[in-house]
Amino acid sequence: MRTLTTDILVIGSGGAGLRAALSAREAAPQLSVTVISRGAPGGDGVTAVACSDRMAFHVSFPFTEPGGEAAWTEHARDIYEGGRFVSDPNLADLLARESALAYRRLAEIGVPFACGAKNRPRQFLTDGSRFARACYTGPYTARDIEHALLAAVKRTDINLLGDSSLISILVDPDRKRVAGVLCLSGQGGEWLAIGARSIILACGGPGRIFDQNVYPPGMDALPWFAALRAGATLVNIEFIQFGLSSTATSLACSGSLMRAFPRIGADGRDLLADVQRIAPDRDPIELLFMKGASWPVSAESPARAVDIAAWRATSRGETVTLDYRANPDFVDTAYIGRRLPEVVRAWFENRGILLTGNGSISTPIERLAKINPLVIDWFALRDIDLASQPIEVRHAAQHFQGGVLIDTKAQTRVAGLYACGEVAGGQHGANRPGGNALLDCQVMGHVAGNEAAAFASTAEPVELVDLANSESARLAAEFQHAPGLEPDECLQNVAKILSRFIGPIRTSDGLTEAETILHALLETRIDAEKSGLHRAISAKAAVVAGLAVARAAIKRPESRGSHLYFEDEDSVTPLPANEPAGRVWNAITWDGRDVLVKTLPIPTRSESGS
Repeated sequence: MRTLTTDILVIGSGGAGLRAALSAREAAPQLSVTVISRGAPGGDGVTAVACSDRMAFHVSFPFTEPGGEAAWTEHARDIYEGGRFVSDPNLADLLARESALAYRRLAEIGVPFACGAKNRPRQFLTDGSRFARACYTGPYTARDIEHALLAAVKRTDINLLGDSSLISILVDPDRKRVAGVLCLSGQGGEWLAIGARSIILACGGPGRIFDQNVYPPGMDALPWFAALRAGATLVNIEFIQFGLSSTATSLACSGSLMRAFPRIGADGRDLLADVQRIAPDRDPIELLFMKGASWPVSAESPARAVDIAAWRATSRGETVTLDYRANPDFVDTAYIGRRLPEVVRAWFENRGILLTGNGSISTPIERLAKINPLVIDWFALRDIDLASQPIEVRHAAQHFQGGVLIDTKAQTRVAGLYACGEVAGGQHGANRPGGNALLDCQVMGHVAGNEAAAFASTAEPVELVDLANSESARLAAEFQHAPGLEPDECLQNVAKILSRFIGPIRTSDGLTEAETILHALLETRIDAEKSGLHRAISAKAAVVAGLAVARAAIKRPESRGSHLYFEDEDSVTPLPANEPAGRVWNAITWDGRDVLVKTLPIPTRSESGS
């Protein structure tokens, strides 16, 4: 077994991990900092590959509406109230209050944010916000942030170590604090033990446990499982954002891609007819327009009717497409002239794009070319011509709202273990404003780096070798040389179960069936002989994570944010939120054999924010 030591270990090289490493280095320059990642450092996480029609980084400047201190307090209100009261309000305050400083740190290291007169950042309105707070560089805002952070890290002596997959977090049983981690590295799966005084989890969400997702390869459930086994708690994991995405490219089909009014079809028929049946009191074109500003499925948004129609069509085996060559059946000259909803008309006012010069109706591709030509070019670079072919879309998992429970110091319930970014939980509620995920990575990454540095400055190192040898032997005994289910088959089963029963639309019967199947998988031995130990442990982690999500969702028989709960598959109206009884956390722990769920009260707002 290969071993190395460091003072501060950061697991994950995305936006949260790199920010945490930089902040730890600045806080304690006398300590060593190491960043490990599954693949190439800075290139294998969500931040490095994320893209949308205009990706946002949320900021409340003093000049952001409504201005002054109210700018950030109203931002915090949108995070907490928009998340339907199931986030830690102190974390909501922290994210909003520190947003401007987080922006300045990124601008200083070279992130090319779009600016206007007097170099003032341009901002626009995103879903879940009442004011324009979204800063951006364009479709690649996340990637631009990642590149700037990686360049900044490489200008320091921070050690970057790739091709190292977290398997276990090692905890000293006597002092009840972290001692290091056990990883598998290299093509042959060599054991690597890393001793550390403090550890920061910054490795993203387990999106690949879903069959349909927008996550890059490697985003598995191992970090969740490792955290649970070390004694950490998960919260809010039933809240997972899903959105209609291109199946060929994984691009989120939000914003202008919906506001151009493409013909949304299901096996050739206009799906808006289904939307009208689901929401007969609403204009279907208005709902399609609203879908652009409310892309993730939301129980509180009337645009959910589009999601319900699309989800049920794909569940029936139909292919759902966005076609920019033709207008929806609902759009004709009379509609444009007399029945176009005022909210839509106001948005298009003075744009001159609904009608052509001769008075005929413009096509969706003509509208999109005026609203956002860059997204047309983006598809063209991937050999997809929106002017000549429709694109297939499906609901894809795109963000876990919950994860490893943290406080305002990014501390988990394990001494010396910190978490930030999507792997963490408590800072987001049932939904979040668009642009707050990137903000979260920077604010909580900075906090985690500072706090981990402070802990490591006084913590004594723990003897690592015996802990690592004992853990590696235990894992080998559990997974190797024992007949059982093939890991790949197990992973495929979990992905299909989750995508079928725990997607954007959930029912009591579906969740119960998923829980039953996943619990049976938990009792099934997984064989590492053919696929290797890493794949086998990843499969076990996926089962545990899937079962945890299913049980947390069962404990929430209501609709709240991204959790849409229906009485049965034929319902068109989700169950209402159970207020205030539903304003609690479903907390997940691991007893060594099974997933446990209990209810935890959500912290109240404190003046100190702690």
